[in-house]
Amino acid sequence: MSLEPSLTISGLQVCFDTPAGKVRALDDVSFSVGQGEIVAIVGESGSGKSVTALSILKLIDMPPGRFEGGEIRLADHDILSMSEHELVKIRGSAAAMLFQNPRGSLDPSFTIQSTIEETLARHQPELSSTDVANFVEQCLRQVGFHDWQRVAASYPHQLSGGMCQRVAMAVALACKPRLLIADEPTTALDVGVQAKVLYQLRMLNREQGLPIILITHDFGVVRAIGQRVIVMYAGQIQEEGSVDEVLKKPMHPYTQALIRSVPEGAVSGEVLYQIPGTPPDLIDPPPACRFADRCEAVMSVCRRVAPQVTTVAEGRRVRCHLYEQPETANEMESVQ
Repeated sequence: MSLEPSLTISGLQVCFDTPAGKVRALDDVSFSVGQGEIVAIVGESGSGKSVTALSILKLIDMPPGRFEGGEIRLADHDILSMSEHELVKIRGSAAAMLFQNPRGSLDPSFTIQSTIEETLARHQPELSSTDVANFVEQCLRQVGFHDWQRVAASYPHQLSGGMCQRVAMAVALACKPRLLIADEPTTALDVGVQAKVLYQLRMLNREQGLPIILITHDFGVVRAIGQRVIVMYAGQIQEEGSVDEVLKKPMHPYTQALIRSVPEGAVSGEVLYQIPGTPPDLIDPPPACRFADRCEAVMSVCRRVAPQVTTVAEGRRVRCHLYEQPETANEMESVQ
């Protein structure tokens, strides 16, 4: 089903200047998020997931970060052309961010009620004190707090990690954003609390049609609530498709290796699969395929020519020479 895009990213390039050289964190990243979609972005640490999330609201520290090319359109906003003053007005309303460390994202000197009230005062100053009080209750109930008065009167250190994550979600939702970006929302939470957080995200999506970008390294999280998945490696998108299609029949050798490395059904004493080698240095990335040195299906063309993103079916894209032209499959060879 074709959905009107809430977010469109085209050819995004982000780099960071370091003493050792320029780190090419994102290279030619393009995707869109439709209304009511949950899109998961998955990959190893350093693949560019969080940089992608931060770029959407231009939260990259500049310097050392720089946008070298591309476009980000969030609803009717051209993000990369906006000034910091203009961005402050839309952060929280056009899109809201749920960060990895929920306790760290909350001011320890403010009660939860004061935090939500401050957010509303910045973005909706026309609200009366009665409306603000009602909003605080509504926001906390919305994320599953039945004892919302106790939570509202608490400071972050008085709440558990899972409660802080749901409070951060309530703060993010206070201004009714048109897009929610959740960056590793279940990190450091136990399994039971993870399930509650994911349930709340899924309910928000179903009941409000809220589009969500979910950043994760966990395929279990992707399977639990994702509808479409984007697989990133070394700053590039390697594969994209519906969650069911990608998990059942991964096409890119990197996606196949990632799924093989998930320890599902492992037995005691069994050696778990791990992807050989290490990710490339993004200061001096390989000129051709960035996964070639670790790929079990590498061909000679992979070391000579950079693969382009190929649309292999509706909603299914992959960056691999195996799918560009049928004849390239004849070049299959072993890694030397």
